[in-house]
Amino acid sequence: MNKKNIFWIILILINTTTVSSQLDLIDIQPYDAVLSQGEVYQAEITLNNPVTELKKQNIKFYNSENISKSISPFLTELENNHYFLYFEIPISYDDGDYTLRIEDQSFLVNNVLQVHEEEDPIIIKNSQPSVKITPGLMQLENGVGSFDIYAESKDIQTTIYFTVPSYISHPYVTEQTLKPNVQRKFTFNYNTNQKSSGEMVLTYGSKPFNLPLFFNDAQEQSQIDQPEENITEQPSTEENIDFLVDGASLNKILKKSESLEGNLKMNNLLNRSLSNVKISTDGNIDDVLVINPLTIDQVAPKIEFSIFLSINKNKDTLPGIYTGSIIVSESFTAKLPVTITITEDSKETPLVIEDQVNLDISTETDQDENTSEVTEDLVPWDLSGGYEEETNQAAKPLVTLITILLVVAILIFLLSQKKTTKKRSFSKLVEESKR
Repeated sequence: MNKKNIFWIILILINTTTVSSQLDLIDIQPYDAVLSQGEVYQAEITLNNPVTELKKQNIKFYNSENISKSISPFLTELENNHYFLYFEIPISYDDGDYTLRIEDQSFLVNNVLQVHEEEDPIIIKNSQPSVKITPGLMQLENGVGSFDIYAESKDIQTTIYFTVPSYISHPYVTEQTLKPNVQRKFTFNYNTNQKSSGEMVLTYGSKPFNLPLFFNDAQEQSQIDQPEENITEQPSTEENIDFLVDGASLNKILKKSESLEGNLKMNNLLNRSLSNVKISTDGNIDDVLVINPLTIDQVAPKIEFSIFLSINKNKDTLPGIYTGSIIVSESFTAKLPVTITITEDSKETPLVIEDQVNLDISTETDQDENTSEVTEDLVPWDLSGGYEEETNQAAKPLVTLITILLVVAILIFLLSQKKTTKKRSFSKLVEESKR
């Protein structure tokens, strides 16, 4: 074999290795690819030699026309470059073919930085019963403990049955009833001192839902052995609340005569329930922003929740820029930066009032006031008296002319009648009388 052939063989092997490595850069392993609206999609994702970690911003969802659709993904890193993803299929989505796509993920391939993407097909098909089960995975600590699972039927009344590993106990030995649109909580206990990941199977109707169980690594022994009073609580760097807004802040611009209200949605990213959650603000946004409620008793793990916001509710806020943060507090603190700009009402009144755009939160305006101003611009109500006087003066000669013409016409008619009457003599009348 000559040197030229050897060179080409080596080059082919290098290219083949490169191509195969690129094909394995992102591996998506879905639990189920055919789902009904309201059910939960689950997948394990593995990255091969990534430069950056996988983030929720890299996860996109498209319909068959390649139009991006909104989802609320929960992403958990199980171990290095190994992730678990789950999200609810929105109840409003139509049946059809969809695509889960991981985009803009950077990798180092043969010492060359490359951006790669991978996709996984999903079929949405409406079938009953449709049950939302959250969270989509459970992360447990070794030893003794408990955890909660939440189930909600999205359409019809149905039943759910649990099949669990031997180290898990629960009182739900028979099928449990799920009423439509009523969330039900189920509590399970576990007792294990060994790392034994597995899964539970939750069966509703004839549909199985596999709930994986992962055990977290044990805490460092040095920290466990410390006396409780010597342990200094460190601030948590774990992401705990995801504010579902465009960008990393809430920015709104309103006129003084406008108000804005609606729900601010958030995700509890923690694998535990939140209790006695406090909602507050800082800065001067409380001059223009009202929040309800200010306390939430409990939020289930890995689910979406919301608070109600009213901006410039009374439409009396002074023009200016109001800045601050919406603060969510439990054993942690999460902040959403907020900037609200109130402007003066425009002095110019448009001739056409456009339909309002329905954004995340609805807008109210003083339309009655605006409508009256537009009407005054179009109709000169204060000039009606002058117009009537000019009209009467212009009408007088016309009436006189019509009267004269009418009299002349009547006279002509009468005269024409006289001319057509035949005259008879006296003798003629005598002869007619003899007959």
